[in-house]
Amino acid sequence: MTTPETSPEIPPKTTPETTPETAPETTAEATPDWTAALTDPAPIRGALGSPVPALTEFALHCVHFDERGASVTLTFQARRLPAVAMDDGSGQDHNAIQDHNAMEFSVLLTRVGDLEIDGWTHEPMSEVRLTGDSAVLSGPGVRASFTHEAVTATAVRTFRAGSP
Repeated sequence: MTTPETSPEIPPKTTPETTPETAPETTAEATPDWTAALTDPAPIRGALGSPVPALTEFALHCVHFDERGASVTLTFQARRLPAVAMDDGSGQDHNAIQDHNAMEFSVLLTRVGDLEIDGWTHEPMSEVRLTGDSAVLSGPGVRASFTHEAVTATAVRTFRAGSP
């Protein structure tokens, strides 16, 4: 559990209204290969390639707290496709779909506890630190930290994003 006295100070950032392509970079300092925290990293590594891009390559698009299952779902987006062919098990090469120019994936953290939220805002969160048993999300005017017991990657998909 992190207390305000032991929390690293995260300088506030001011940003204009953002979209996935203009969102500030998401940083992940705790684990160079953030997929090491996943229960089964193989599907996300297969979809994103090797080495897996850092979380800084993706905008944190959505944070969903679900009290029913004591879980948090983090959805990341990028306005580009990975260099490798996406493999979702369908046998279809998603990079061959010419109209697709963006991708997203979700990370589900379960059995969440010790949730602390300090502030909330419409500004995007610019930092995500993900380890095997804890997570910290922060950005201008917001900081959320919690523990978790398991992390799985879900819902890797490509899509056609409109013009900015």
